[in-house]
Order: sequence, then C-alpha cells, then structure tokens
Amino acid sequence: ITILPGLMSFFDSKRFKLGTVLGYKYPEIAPYFASGNIKRFNSTTSKSSFARFIRGELDGFVTSLTEANYLVQLKRFNVLEIN
Repeated sequence: ITILPGLMSFFDSKRFKLGTVLGYKYPEIAPYFASGNIKRFNSTTSKSSFARFIRGELDGFVTSLTEANYLVQLKRFNVLEIN
C-alpha cells in the first residue's frame, strides 16, 4: 500500500469510512482500524468498493493505481481528485 503524504494525519483527525477487500490484510493501516479512526467496510472486490464510494457510502477505498485508473475510465470520469 502506498500512503500519500499527510494522509495519516487526516486519518487521525476523522472517523474515515474505507472500502477494503474481504480477506485482505492492510498492515500499514491496521493501527487505524484498531483505534477506530478508520472504519473498515469489506466488499468482495475493489470494483464493489468503488461503486459504494461513488454512491457516497464510503470516504475512500483501497485499490492499486492500475485498477483505480481502469475504474475511473470505466465510469468515464475526466478528473480523479485525491484529497
């Protein structure tokens, strides 16, 4: 997992709803799951998490950069903004 600079301080300040893939472990962010700063919402695929993100159910989701680019093109978005 690549974590963007400054993202961990964001996780410290907010209860963040993060889409994850069922059965996967994320050791870099496990302490945030344990502390309750990030609430994990499991889906069977990253694509399912993306759909929940688009509907506003999640604040973000975990996926590879390659898959994120594919999902964005699949939905025909022109801009992907990462806050």
